[in-house]
Amino acid sequence: MRVCRRERWIFTFVAGFIAAWASASLAEYFPGFGQFAPEPINAPGSYRIIADPTGLAPTARVQSFRIDAGACSSKKYDNGNSDCTFHSVRSQAYELAKNQPAEAWYAWSMYLPPDFPVGKEQKAGGNLLFAYWHNGDCQNLDVNVPRGSTKLYFQTNLFYGAGKCPPDQRVAFADLAAMRGQWHRFEVHVKWSKGADGLAELFLDGKKAATIRGRNITPNTHPQNYFKFGLYQNNTLATEKLVTETAFYTGISRASTRDGLRR
Repeated sequence: MRVCRRERWIFTFVAGFIAAWASASLAEYFPGFGQFAPEPINAPGSYRIIADPTGLAPTARVQSFRIDAGACSSKKYDNGNSDCTFHSVRSQAYELAKNQPAEAWYAWSMYLPPDFPVGKEQKAGGNLLFAYWHNGDCQNLDVNVPRGSTKLYFQTNLFYGAGKCPPDQRVAFADLAAMRGQWHRFEVHVKWSKGADGLAELFLDGKKAATIRGRNITPNTHPQNYFKFGLYQNNTLATEKLVTETAFYTGISRASTRDGLRR
């Protein structure tokens, strides 16, 4: 069946409108932050807002993130590369505002299913990030598990050019394998700084688990600083080897004091 140019234009416009509406409908406002939206280069269909499937979450609805084998997005970055270029794949939500207060408290709760692949169980390898503050080039501060490890790290980073963001200070604070099958609450207190007066403290389930003193804003890069959370498996051996990962989040908030955080 032939489709005329006008019909094709109408179809393209309507499809684009529906896609934009669907993306906007997933946007959320979190206390102390403002609006978050799905990352435009997410694996297709990987992010949803659903009723709590665990029966244990502190809220009735949760953010659901899932990445599957070979699901990388080929959408180009500003520099012409893509997640597929770097054998990476993600399912994330990000803060639309690009700046943080000089000092703030942050919180979120996260659940990983009992079969979440950790260490050598993740056949694709690569580094996995769960939450971070991004500057447009790389992470200022993040929570991650490195390739082949089960250790969860809190770390700052350096910037050596496109795609080159090696760790600077890093502190191991938990065993990811032991965290599966339960909800865990993360609280982070940060005094943002480019100098020695910076402070970043991480609390896991109410107990202080990691402290980084000194610079926590990556040098030689953009001044923006926005929060992202979800799943980002980067620099894998091949995304086709990825063992499916699913994570649920809720309770995302920011406040000037710890008592002000959402419970």
